[in-house]
Amino acid sequence: MSNAKVIFGLRDFPRPREWGFLFCKLSPYYRELPLIDLNLYETQSTDLKDLFTKGIKKLTKLDNFQDNHNLSQLHDYDTENMQEWSNDILNDVIKTLNPEQQ
Repeated sequence: MSNAKVIFGLRDFPRPREWGFLFCKLSPYYRELPLIDLNLYETQSTDLKDLFTKGIKKLTKLDNFQDNHNLSQLHDYDTENMQEWSNDILNDVIKTLNPEQQ
């Protein structure tokens, strides 16, 4: 298990094909919380940035996040099941939403 306070990842839905979701896992329990649905194979990088932004904004509104975490802790994250280019986009989104962590 990672020491990161937040883990982000992408997971496939069984159906419909090609669709999945961005999820996060928050410490200390690391239960998977779906944030936003997306087409995993047809989403362009510009669209992915918008989807990641929406997903992280949704995360910050969850009670579990508000009670135990804050936006500044997002710099301490890890990823699962994500390719390097999508990790780069996620990193850019986190830096944009939390500029003091750059």
